[in-house]
Amino acid sequence: MVGWVCLGFGFPWLVRGLLDLNDYRIQWYFVLLATSGLALMGGGIAEFVVRDGPFEFPRATFDPKKAGLLFTDRSLLLATLGYVGHNIELFSMWNWFADFWISQVPSMGRTESFFFTFGVVGIGAVGCALGGIFGDRYGRTTFCIISLAVSSLCSLVIGVVTKTPGALGWSVFIALLWGMFIIADSGCYSTMTVELAPAQYVGTLLTMQQAIGFIATVPTISLIPTVRSAISYQWAFAVIAPAPILAFVAMVGLRMLPESKKIAMGRK
Repeated sequence: MVGWVCLGFGFPWLVRGLLDLNDYRIQWYFVLLATSGLALMGGGIAEFVVRDGPFEFPRATFDPKKAGLLFTDRSLLLATLGYVGHNIELFSMWNWFADFWISQVPSMGRTESFFFTFGVVGIGAVGCALGGIFGDRYGRTTFCIISLAVSSLCSLVIGVVTKTPGALGWSVFIALLWGMFIIADSGCYSTMTVELAPAQYVGTLLTMQQAIGFIATVPTISLIPTVRSAISYQWAFAVIAPAPILAFVAMVGLRMLPESKKIAMGRK
């Protein structure tokens, strides 16, 4: 499912590139209309075509009194910190990558940069598939640690590499690598929360975790253009590197807890 989110989030850049390719002088609202129409179609398919699978959880009422378990249960707290750090990096990158790339790599051209942004975001679908496979087989915290290490390193170096003369090939490679690993661990956090939480409160805890994770992205998404204006785009993504590093530390800590044996049938 998260892989499809990658393609959906990247799709507006594909539409924008196609409009540029055909030399249409189209404003942002045409892109919005096209993508919103497809979103409406997808919602209709989800409502009227898709059915629940055979492993449905019993329905439970949202209980805000139990939301505090995210902070009082150490394993759930660490899983949430991992998710928050991951989300901060992910949505800062997804929202600003196209503008960053056009600014840092003008030799590629604007239309080609829109297509490339779609590729960088969309390749995350491959990362999500790998995350599901390797998380199940070798452990979710293990895969999260690897994914966060790669993505945080990419966020630190991509601004420098894109400004290095003759390094276009390396810039493209790092961008695609970042796009793959920045999202690859995303599904692991909610899965770990399901495995660690009391079954009757899974819905409440997942709802709170998702809410906290998305609220945390608001200031950092706004931070990127501030850094761009104050310093340069070269260092804009480096300032969000502490977020995946925090998530990395949280995953190492979670792996060391005895509760981690609940994760991925003991594979952690």
